[in-house]
Amino acid sequence: MTGWHLQALKALTHTRLTFKGMNATINRGLDWLNSCQMREGGYGYQNFHPLQEYAPYHALTGKGMLCNQMLGRGNSVQVSRALRHILDGAAYELEYDGQIRKLRHDGTAFNFDGERCDIYALYYESQALLWQGGDHWKRYMAKTRFDTQLVERQHPDGSWPSPGGGAVVIKASSSWFHDGYVQQKGPWAISDAAVYRTALCTLTLEVFYRFLSTGGDSGPGI
Repeated sequence: MTGWHLQALKALTHTRLTFKGMNATINRGLDWLNSCQMREGGYGYQNFHPLQEYAPYHALTGKGMLCNQMLGRGNSVQVSRALRHILDGAAYELEYDGQIRKLRHDGTAFNFDGERCDIYALYYESQALLWQGGDHWKRYMAKTRFDTQLVERQHPDGSWPSPGGGAVVIKASSSWFHDGYVQQKGPWAISDAAVYRTALCTLTLEVFYRFLSTGGDSGPGI
C-alpha cells in the first residue's frame, strides 16, 4: 500500500501545484519502505522477511527500487542493493519460528510456466530496470525474456492463462492472478483473476514505450 501511495504522490508532483507537507510525507514514506529492505537487497511486505519461508526471492524488490528511483533516491544504497538482489541473487539466513533457516536464490527468474511465476513482481521489476537502463536493463532482458514469454503465452482472445503451466505455484507468487489461488472464492474470482493478470501483462509489455521523460533525472519518469 505504501508503494502505491508514494506513486500517487509522485503523480501529484507533476501538477505543479504546492501541497503543504508533501516532501516530508514522501520522505517518511520512503524511510518506512526502506525499513522493509534486508541488507541483501530484498523488500518484504511489512518487514524484510519474504512472504513465505520457501519463497526466498522478495517479490516487492522491484517496487521498492522503483519508488526510490522516481522520488529522487535513484543513486541510493537501497537501489544498489535491490539491483543486486534482482540480477545476481542472494544467500542469507532468517529466523522462522525460533529456527534459523538458510535461504538462497539466483535473482529474478521469470518463467511463465514455473512455480515462481509472479506477474506482479515482473510488472515493477521491468519498470525499475528500464529506469536503471544500460547494461543492467540488457542483463534483465536476457535473464527474463519476459517480452517473448508474454507474447507467446497470450491466448487468441487477448487474455493470458493462469501462470505455472499446471504446476503448483508457491503461494507467495500466486496472488489474485492465479486461478489455483482464487478458485475457492467462486466463478467470479476466476474471471477477476483473468482480468487482473491480463492487465498486468499488458502494462508490462507497454513498459518499452509508455513512460514519458518526466523523471527529473536519467530515468524515464512515470
